[in-house]
Amino acid sequence: LKTAMLRLVEREGGALDVPSAAAALQAAVVESLVPKAIRAAENHQVTRLAVVGGVAANGLLRKRLKEECARRGIELMVPSLDLCTDNAAMIALAGSMRLARGERDGLDLDVFARAPLPGQEG
Repeated sequence: LKTAMLRLVEREGGALDVPSAAAALQAAVVESLVPKAIRAAENHQVTRLAVVGGVAANGLLRKRLKEECARRGIELMVPSLDLCTDNAAMIALAGSMRLARGERDGLDLDVFARAPLPGQEG
């Protein structure tokens, strides 16, 4: 989906209708996530599904999950919007703690989505 959106932006350039493109991307992501979440719940005989983090603030996702969970007898648990935050605050806190300890990284620092936590290697 991200690659398709990138290609659309490259093709359309300044003529791109950004609100429409964003809405289409959101709809595609939701229509991909909802069936997968429901299928996982059913495959594991889960009767409750929790959606948390920043993604839980997405209104379309909440609506579609509510509909599908109700249809299948799965209890959907979603926090109130004021509690639907992403990792940004946690990452900022971790960074400030590292700075307070005098830890620094260079501009060549890379990112690894599945990097082990310190002390958890191997």
